[in-house]
Amino acid sequence: MVSAIAVAAATGCATHPPPRPHREVEVDFAVNRLVGGVYKLSEDRGHVVMVDVFATWCEPCQESLPIVDALAHEYRARGVRMYALNVDARENLKDVGPFIQKLNIRLPVLLDPDGDVAEKVLHVQRMPTSFVIDADGVIRFRNEGFTPELLRTAETQVESLIAEGGPPL
Repeated sequence: MVSAIAVAAATGCATHPPPRPHREVEVDFAVNRLVGGVYKLSEDRGHVVMVDVFATWCEPCQESLPIVDALAHEYRARGVRMYALNVDARENLKDVGPFIQKLNIRLPVLLDPDGDVAEKVLHVQRMPTSFVIDADGVIRFRNEGFTPELLRTAETQVESLIAEGGPPL
């Protein structure tokens, strides 16, 4: 069976997002952080969360990560949590830190070297893919690929979830 991450690597990263319906299902996962400790999505219940799935080999990821990083800075004071989830193979994890430093990313970086979360929980099919998750842990928005409109799209999605009652201020 060919994994979605392997398909993304073989076919390249997406530069434009195809429309994608999304089921509203509560999700949870646990992964290691790049800088110490384990992160559990359930720890952020009560907050709007955005997770941007990326790889160091994905060129459009180099454009999307700084946008997500800017959003994180903009929304941090409002209680929104944003993370970058790396799916590089275990033998390439040494490249993640320098890649993040090169792009001057301040987002917390999470590691999914086996692709279990990206493939089995989030069902990632293209890179980059970002998810906007409501305060109840339900994925409400999925953005596949990269377009220059990502900033506006993500802001609209985050604002709509804040308006629904999360996160606490």
